[in-house]
Amino acid sequence: MNTFERIYEIVKLIPRGKVATYGQIAALSGNPRLSRVVGYALHVNPDPSTIKCHRVVKRDGSLSEAFAFGGENKQRELLENEGVHFNELGKVIMNDYLWDGVCRKELKAVLFDFDGTIADSLHDIALSVKEVFEKKGYPVPNKESVKNAIGNGIRNLVKTLLPIGLNEDEIEDSYQHFRTVYSRRICDNTVLFDGIGELIEKLQNVGVKVAVVSNKAHEDLVVIMNKIAPNVEYVLGTGENTPRKPSPIGAAKMLKVMGVNKEDAVFVGDSKNDYDTAQNINMDSIIVNWGYGKKHELEQCTAAVFADTIQQLEKNLLKY
Repeated sequence: MNTFERIYEIVKLIPRGKVATYGQIAALSGNPRLSRVVGYALHVNPDPSTIKCHRVVKRDGSLSEAFAFGGENKQRELLENEGVHFNELGKVIMNDYLWDGVCRKELKAVLFDFDGTIADSLHDIALSVKEVFEKKGYPVPNKESVKNAIGNGIRNLVKTLLPIGLNEDEIEDSYQHFRTVYSRRICDNTVLFDGIGELIEKLQNVGVKVAVVSNKAHEDLVVIMNKIAPNVEYVLGTGENTPRKPSPIGAAKMLKVMGVNKEDAVFVGDSKNDYDTAQNINMDSIIVNWGYGKKHELEQCTAAVFADTIQQLEKNLLKY
């Protein structure tokens, strides 16, 4: 491992909500005189999504005017998104946010979103939409439109896809009809994405608790999970006392039930909705790129780690 690689591995250890100094990284890499080299290495950071170089600041808490991934203002934005506060001079309050150099905590829980993150549910949802819309004489939306409407609960999905100009009674009737149709075929084609079942087992085998927190109705989610992933003990959908994400209430409830602190957990999703949920509860987040999230919205998830494959997701989770 060369000097730059050692620097990158140390920077990966800086926890969310903490900062380290160039000198601190140099010392941890084996040579406290290499502060300037740390700067060079971070300026050519090959993967800022996993090597969080915005967490490295000057020893007085000042930011880098030459921050390579958007400038000083962007660095501040990224840190503030992680809960780091600044004084009136625009410097990080080092007494509160300086990393003590202790390696990252042990991961104790992973909270997964459902649709598009661990499971491909699009076909069953699209077929249900088709049946309802055809019976009512409405234009049937294509599969891509259905995919883009997933993520904010079934009622919003139906309302988004319906023709403009319907009154509330017509919208409610279509929603109730969809609920009936979807509950009949809810598990016909819905499956875990390849590799997700194995990943869940690996996490459980090393003592990590696994949960699913979804915007699906709780009763629907339980039925599906009992069929396709019965080994997942912790499952929570929306209901009377559990509002839809990005409200952090569902995630907070799940953490309490599992007996896990938010600092020891990660939220994994496929949309900005999931990212905002993690931000609202101040948890680390990983966004997967194979799901139903909209690309232009995912570009706003600046504090998340991204995973393009199951293997990448596994690597990101098991590095904790």
